[in-house]
Amino acid sequence: MKNIVKIVGIITLAAVIGFSFTACGPGSPAERTYTNEVNGQEYKLKIIQSRSFTPKIGDNYELTIVGTTKISSGTVTGYTSGTFTLLPSRTGAETFKVTVTGNSIDSFDQAFQITWDDGTKEPGPEDFTCDGDEELTGTISILPNADVKVGTELTATYNGTETVTYQWRQDYANVGTNSNKYTPTEAGSYTVTVSATGYNPKTSDAVDVTAVTYTVTFNNNGGSVVAQITDISSGDTINEPIPPTKSGFVFAGWYKEVGLVNAWNFVPDTVIANITLYAKWISNVLYSIEIMYIPSGTLDRGYVEIIGELNHTISLSAFKMSKYQITQELYNEVMGYNPSWFTGVNLPVEQVTWFDAVYFCNELSLRDSLTPVYVINDIEKSEDNILNATVTVPDWNVSGYRLPTDAQWEYAAWGGEVPNFDGWHFGDDSSLLGDYAWFDSNSGDTTHPVGEKLPNQYGLYDMHGNVWEWCWDWYDTYLETPGANYTGPVDGTWRILRGGGWDISAEFTRPSFRHISDPVQRGFYWGFRVVCP
Repeated sequence: MKNIVKIVGIITLAAVIGFSFTACGPGSPAERTYTNEVNGQEYKLKIIQSRSFTPKIGDNYELTIVGTTKISSGTVTGYTSGTFTLLPSRTGAETFKVTVTGNSIDSFDQAFQITWDDGTKEPGPEDFTCDGDEELTGTISILPNADVKVGTELTATYNGTETVTYQWRQDYANVGTNSNKYTPTEAGSYTVTVSATGYNPKTSDAVDVTAVTYTVTFNNNGGSVVAQITDISSGDTINEPIPPTKSGFVFAGWYKEVGLVNAWNFVPDTVIANITLYAKWISNVLYSIEIMYIPSGTLDRGYVEIIGELNHTISLSAFKMSKYQITQELYNEVMGYNPSWFTGVNLPVEQVTWFDAVYFCNELSLRDSLTPVYVINDIEKSEDNILNATVTVPDWNVSGYRLPTDAQWEYAAWGGEVPNFDGWHFGDDSSLLGDYAWFDSNSGDTTHPVGEKLPNQYGLYDMHGNVWEWCWDWYDTYLETPGANYTGPVDGTWRILRGGGWDISAEFTRPSFRHISDPVQRGFYWGFRVVCP
């Protein structure tokens, strides 16, 4: 039987039609003839390779208008396209024929797209076969056909009497041949085509296969609730959630098993199954201060368009940070004196040099039976304050207290929020700062007891205002590619302070702002807090 399609009207002419050619026999041409109404409109006819056809080198194609000479032809040398123009002067019904021949073609499966191009229609597929083929008697279907995930075996069923071969396709590309079963390895739209000699092939309805996703559940072991993370693709990492809290305990990370042996490292550990992570807790009795767990992550910082600093990213391991600025009561207990200008047991200590702060860290470590971080020699003092010393760090991995690095401090201050040069962890509305900070507009020109304002998302108080906080680092401009857990330049002139104080205006309390000072200097607006692994 002759396979003729009548295409009428400009809207139909604009359709993109995909054809599948099957040769009638070895070496014979595959062709399609159809008729259309031109109506005086100019159209361009394009023949291009579609995704389901990889042409054989040496195959030929040609386009003819019946009753006229051949208007274009070519030899397949790779990805092939040709453009043919039907002029407005050719009006009325015209019959076109596309013929594909080849030097070594036997039984093959090819596809072209033919475009009647006036730009008004999206592509739509249509099967195409040789003249004279019969229709298969059965139907073809795929099971399962709903809620199918990658890795699920698909089974094609053909219920006709003919002996057929199978061709699987993913998004029109051939992926599996002559088997009624196929297991997808990636997401996509899958079909199967059955063919038999002398018959037009049949293609099944498409089955959508989606990626496998997993869920991570957090067992808080008696702490506050942490929500599940769902729809995680296989092989992806996850962001560490805001740490849970538990009265009398310090959170110490997430572990892979109930026995709390192997810690889950949020970078680089990847999710390849549904998993449960278990919270580890350490009794607060081990520490003489309240400390908060800060999860691992990355800090994106550098504000080149504003202050000329290089944009860069620093990866940070999890650490713990004191919940409050170090108070005068604790400083006096550890050091045996209180240097502060403003006095009160729960006020932050101030009037401390950078050297005083690192010496305190060592003394507090010894009191809590932790290994001190710093080796301090050649101490020079004026009354109680240390004005100079040689300070080195043989091993950053020991258990003791230390000043936060500049990166640790800023990372903790953002509370898990995306850094924003113009704002704070709560956003860029400066009218809200008074809920979180003591600064020049509300301090009354004095320090205030720690913890009276709201904390940030990590449970840290007074990260903005009250007193400036010494950091470990020497000051220098940002590096473009600092290493993980970067501890700053090896030397310098000034040490970094962060957070602003009771005497400073709002913009200087932002987490992005860095202040510097000679480490021997002290003032009634400079204090500190500590961190540990």
